[in-house]
Amino acid sequence: MTEESRVDQRFADLLTEADEVRSTARKTKGGTLVDGLSLARWTTSCAAAVLAAFGETGVYYTDFCRARDGTHYDSYNRFLSLRAVLEAAARDFRAGYGRDLHELVAGEVFSDFLDMAEHLAGQGYHHAAASLAGAVLEDALRRLHSCAQCCAAKGRCVPAGQVSRGAGVG
Repeated sequence: MTEESRVDQRFADLLTEADEVRSTARKTKGGTLVDGLSLARWTTSCAAAVLAAFGETGVYYTDFCRARDGTHYDSYNRFLSLRAVLEAAARDFRAGYGRDLHELVAGEVFSDFLDMAEHLAGQGYHHAAASLAGAVLEDALRRLHSCAQCCAAKGRCVPAGQVSRGAGVG
């Protein structure tokens, strides 16, 4: 099973779990409430899945966090807001709009390498810093070239700025 199919399955599982959380709803004088522990468990799992699929700066993760941390009339309305974001994220991930998870991990690793290169340069190890930064640049160019070849083979012409964003280079 690929990483993408595991994330897609996780979204499906979380949507099923949402029905279980919804089943705990009860009306009170203060509004409709769902079981707090079930909601907390489900919310944490959802945040992890959305983060894995779209990254920390992805719109779904930021919207999920906003819905989680925002003020709501009651816990049931918070739950409904969170479920709506999860449904949209799952639908778009299935349609191929999620970040390529391999590229997401590679981007994080290369960011760490660039941080190390900056630290080495600051410590006076310029040759080591240049080697690390050069390796990151070389890999980014290779990925960009590969993506551009793939687009050309499919008969699509994509502006260079979009190719680099789509390839996770940056």
